Amino acid sequence: MFKLMSEFHFNFIINSQVLWGDCDTLDALAIYQLIRPNNAKFVTVMPYLWNGKKREAVESEEELERRE
Repeated sequence: MFKLMSEFHFNFIINSQVLWGDCDTLDALAIYQLIRPNNAKFVTVMPYLWNGKKREAVESEEELERRE
């Protein structure tokens, strides 16, 4: 499915209960993991970038903008 979406140059957003999408059929992907510890009243966002080979955590918003 990811390969087809990539071949057709679709922009897509996918929601899942688990962190996924970092597969070899995608050249790049932005992943945002939402974390809600112990039913807290807030959600923390953990951004990652997939480069087609490796998923890396993004440390800052400036780093994310620089990579795009």
